Amino acid sequence: MRDIATKIYAANVTPLKDGALYNAAYYMATEERRKKTDGFRFERDRRLSVGAELLLMKGLEEWGINPKEIKYYYGKNGKPCLAGKQDIYFNISHSGEAVICAVSLFEVGCDIEKVSDVNLKIAERFFCEDEYEMIMSQKTEELKREMFFRLWTLKESFIKLTGMGIGMPMKSFSIKPDKDKIIVKQEHAFNACYFQELFLWKNYKCSVCGFDSSIGIKSGVSFEILNFCDMLK
Repeated sequence: MRDIATKIYAANVTPLKDGALYNAAYYMATEERRKKTDGFRFERDRRLSVGAELLLMKGLEEWGINPKEIKYYYGKNGKPCLAGKQDIYFNISHSGEAVICAVSLFEVGCDIEKVSDVNLKIAERFFCEDEYEMIMSQKTEELKREMFFRLWTLKESFIKLTGMGIGMPMKSFSIKPDKDKIIVKQEHAFNACYFQELFLWKNYKCSVCGFDSSIGIKSGVSFEILNFCDMLK
């Protein structure tokens, strides 16, 4: 795997509606993940929680790490990291019934969002003025929604890369898709960052962000869509 800098593992958690498959996934997860999962009220959130860890376990195994040895620590803003592993990074995101996990040799952030009806006043309130204008300049309501979620995933993947979480307001930087690259205008003095947009499923937007230039090259990011039915046989 080390010939690839970053890989995205993706899956739909709908199969985990089956009780037997869900239980198999649940008991494969770490004790820490099971405790976290037990705290969720809704079944879909529990499916996404255990599904995310299965993708991480699959990824780490491919990268030569025993998934049974997963132990986490958390940065000052709550970004999870692998304890004792200074050369492997990961990030997780989910939306709708989809979950993704990025595993990389470099710091990485990822985000996936299901395109759905949205009140565009949210963009006016939380996005920068130029981003809001970009959304509203689209010719149809459908295209406006598409642009909203595209920008949202790009911004979220950048925030998750930095590990700052709510410490970085969305209005503190702007995202501008420009031909074959994404431009970030920011107040914070981070190093140059790179983006890759992935099209995994219809009606979903997905973005990966990193400080290493390989993420900005299509051959530098690979992805695999997995099926939990096959994984849990």
